[in-house]
Amino acid sequence: MKKTILLLAIILSMCLAAVPLSLAAVNPPTVTASYSNSVITYKGTGFTPGSYIVRLLDGSSLKTMTDVTVSSDGSFTAADKITLTGSSYTVYVNDRDGGLAATGTLTYVPPGGGSGGGTTPPATIPDSGSGSSAAFPVTVNDITGEVSVVLDEQAIEALIADADSAVTLDLSGTKEVTAAVLSMEAVQALSKKGVALAVKFPVGSITLSLETLASLGAVTKVGETVKIKAAVVEQKDLKGMQRAQVKGYGTVVNIDVFVGGKKIDVPITVNLPYTLKPNENPAAVRAWYLDDNGNLTDLNGVYDRNTGLITFAVNHQSYFVAGYEPATLWANPFKDIAKGAWYYDAVAYANYYDLFAGYGGGMFAPEDRMTRAMFVTVLWKLEGAQAPSGSGKFIDVVPGAWYYAPAQWAAENGIVRGVSDGKYAPNRAITRQEMALMLMNYANFKSYDLIENRSLPNFVDYNQIDTWAETAVRKLSEAGVLNGSNNGFMPQRDASRAEVAQMFKNFLRFVAN
Repeated sequence: MKKTILLLAIILSMCLAAVPLSLAAVNPPTVTASYSNSVITYKGTGFTPGSYIVRLLDGSSLKTMTDVTVSSDGSFTAADKITLTGSSYTVYVNDRDGGLAATGTLTYVPPGGGSGGGTTPPATIPDSGSGSSAAFPVTVNDITGEVSVVLDEQAIEALIADADSAVTLDLSGTKEVTAAVLSMEAVQALSKKGVALAVKFPVGSITLSLETLASLGAVTKVGETVKIKAAVVEQKDLKGMQRAQVKGYGTVVNIDVFVGGKKIDVPITVNLPYTLKPNENPAAVRAWYLDDNGNLTDLNGVYDRNTGLITFAVNHQSYFVAGYEPATLWANPFKDIAKGAWYYDAVAYANYYDLFAGYGGGMFAPEDRMTRAMFVTVLWKLEGAQAPSGSGKFIDVVPGAWYYAPAQWAAENGIVRGVSDGKYAPNRAITRQEMALMLMNYANFKSYDLIENRSLPNFVDYNQIDTWAETAVRKLSEAGVLNGSNNGFMPQRDASRAEVAQMFKNFLRFVAN
């Protein structure tokens, strides 16, 4: 039975003020602590301005955790109400990524051996399976969205008393939450008890297996914390090609794990939400890894329509996105299109959307030249195979030819202008710069914006592009639609059917959507 921890009411919310930039302090940071009338007072000096976490430990038992803000002069003062019964305590100050900034000590002997009054306000964490509850402090940083969870070994004992395999920390009810911060002691205690940890965030959930927890516990030092992050990546924070690739898909989620402030890659299982729209096929819901260059890698996730979640396992942390892509349902009818070929996904996309057909005998012929008749027919299909309003635009395009309507329609709408002497040359192979110009003309016809998603690739043969095609090549390349090979664009070379399939996939994904 998996045990679920639900964060209900008392969450101590600490809103931290913005801190002006200043030079780091010269002297090493120090922290002191004093205790009187059931209040512990922390004072720190020599810190770099920013947000920190102060933790008080009795041996390996975490007593309390407090968020503090260091001012521009490198100092802070913070107070926390707590009952101390007399012991020697250790104070740890960590930065927001868990890195250890300073340590101190506190010794308190109560008068007459007694104890004071007062407690740190706890969050009540009920057990969804049995209805029992355990209480421990939880703080939410309203600026960073981080939840600092105080779980000592005694609290964990109560939480996993009847859990067979996993404990779930449910933070999904607080939409601002982006990260969970746990102490080394909590991670090691969970590992020691032989249970996995699942953390539910508003944007999805992350599960750390027993093996992953054990590896984290082994590398985390005393005073360090483990931070598990799952945060929405805003569109403005994505690079141009990243924005282009996820256009029409779901929200991009940044998932990271930090130990002592340093990002590390560990095996995790991730669940991301996706809500099916009417008539959508669950099998077409996909999850992808989005790299820095905007490339998407399918993670072979499994979608559960009952939960609305797609589940996948990864060994690294980065940007991930869930979305719907019906072209992944494509059943390959071609003998010469092998899985793993660089053009496989492009051919699948073009054939699924009925832009390209193959030849007879189950052949696609990816390396064959694309003719001008074939190319204009793809554009015509994109526009719904409209009938031309007139006739006789080209003397070599005769009525009855399979490309007659496409060529006439394209000429009427300014997409093609022929070669010379009133000819279109339908059976001649289309060059790469010619296809760029035709596609650019089609984009203008549709009033599509060609957004600059990247810098112009450094084509070594750029000076070989004819003047009439230069703008089209530049704009489509910057939009991510056109790519070269071996640092060249090869403008005069004939375009292959595979290259054209890739170009149309890019155009539909990045421009037309």
